[in-house]
Amino acid sequence: MSWKFNITINSLQKQPAHIPIECRLPLNSGNKKIKVMWNIIKDNNRDLSFAMDCLSIGAISVSEFKAWLEIVICDNPIDDIPGYVFDILDSNNIKLDIYKILGFSLSTVLSKQERKAVYGIAYTRRPDYGAGYDVSVSKSVALKALQNNPQILERFKKFFPFVEI
Repeated sequence: MSWKFNITINSLQKQPAHIPIECRLPLNSGNKKIKVMWNIIKDNNRDLSFAMDCLSIGAISVSEFKAWLEIVICDNPIDDIPGYVFDILDSNNIKLDIYKILGFSLSTVLSKQERKAVYGIAYTRRPDYGAGYDVSVSKSVALKALQNNPQILERFKKFFPFVEI
């Protein structure tokens, strides 16, 4: 069984994108259910941490972050999704509210070079990235880090398949 819906994403690009999302129930293999599990819980939050890093650095927009949460919801049985995921979706100011909503701090999952690679994604997606405010990583350093850490771009594409880069 599946259901489809469209979400409108105000991406980092100039025009909003209309993204078709298809939700499927967890796959069955005989009598055994196969789940896609995202690491979004307090004791194992590396996926949520990565997505938040992408948001805080500016590699994705708030609506793109929320679209990823919709994918998380679609990929997992509803009983396995922490309530704070829905609270985050309802938040009008995720960047300020995230830790109050979660009630815990996210784990640091990226090395310094991997974090610089996420800056490289932001520079790649937005030619004006960093204009008008101080960015701690220069464009050349960020793009070199992205080149040296292709696993970050692969992970980014897995998390945000609707984002063109």
